[in-house]
Amino acid sequence: METLEILGIVGPGVHKELMDKLTKAGAPRPTARQTLFALYSAMYGLDRELSKSIYSCLADSGFLTSTENILGERNFIVHDDVKGESQDLTRLFVLHDVKEDPTVRIVPYGQRLGAKIESPLDLAKHPITIAQVGNLPREMIEKLVGKERVDKSSLITDDPRSTYPNSQRTYTALRLRTFGGSWVFLDTSFSRYRTGYALKLKVSE
Repeated sequence: METLEILGIVGPGVHKELMDKLTKAGAPRPTARQTLFALYSAMYGLDRELSKSIYSCLADSGFLTSTENILGERNFIVHDDVKGESQDLTRLFVLHDVKEDPTVRIVPYGQRLGAKIESPLDLAKHPITIAQVGNLPREMIEKLVGKERVDKSSLITDDPRSTYPNSQRTYTALRLRTFGGSWVFLDTSFSRYRTGYALKLKVSE
């Protein structure tokens, strides 16, 4: 299992600027899963100053990741663009057919949230959540989204094509909502033109 250490925060800036800065600094382009686990450790860690900075960035515009979301012809495609290649859609469709690339995950259209989400565990088990960040420990999901309240609009609702029909490629960002309490949510419709922050990480196996 990989170990994540936050070396710093870059930004604010748009997606390409932040990812290029990380690459130039020799740091990885963090995936949504890596960002979530690193943020979780920092938010509940002993470094008060780092935790304060994390909350400030989350509440401002959030942390951008290398995980991109593509509206395929038949499925919703989640891709960790860790190399910064921004692969063309045709190649991702081929990879989706042969299932030979671990950086690509496929979610069939029609996955619904809303009324079907009754608890944080339901949210953690949802196919879109798993495609974005993998399986999450119960303690993590309860701390991040709360034991009682679940943000029913935190991920893609219903068919993603109706959520942002005019955009084929978006990125995943982690942000903070403070209405009725504070909780982290995955924003899977983050435009490459919006500004945010990114984590400079050291990743060890």
